[in-house]
Amino acid sequence: MNTVGLQLMKRMTYGISLFLLLTFIGCGGSFSSLKKGAKTIVTGEIDAIERMEVFLDEKKKLSVTVVSFASGQGIALIGLQPGLSKGKRVKIDAEFFENLQGTDLFRAISTTTESPVSVPKVEKTVPIEKSMPEKSESAPASPADAPAPPDVLTPER
Repeated sequence: MNTVGLQLMKRMTYGISLFLLLTFIGCGGSFSSLKKGAKTIVTGEIDAIERMEVFLDEKKKLSVTVVSFASGQGIALIGLQPGLSKGKRVKIDAEFFENLQGTDLFRAISTTTESPVSVPKVEKTVPIEKSMPEKSESAPASPADAPAPPDVLTPER
């Protein structure tokens, strides 16, 4: 074969490989190995939440809550999920429902949330200066202990 024929075969091979790759990507999760009812547990800190609607058919639509975690994981849950917000740590127990339009949908069995992990803020400490003067040795502890002026209490003889 001449070089033109080899170049043409290489291009066709690349073209077929690209076509197969795009076909697999376009099919999305239809190659998912999950079976209906398969249970999964996802834990982590919520990075983002998105609520959307997915059409089951032309007339029926399904509310979906997509939860993205800071670790890069994510899960699409059926229905509106109250109590979830960015920064919270959650543990979601879910079961696989169905793959719709390349998205694996799960039904939440239980959702456990905890408040975000916060690190105590350390502020600069400033020593408190004493606003009252210290007791001097010449000052008496109480007025009764104070010596009386000589002209008032002691009569002269």
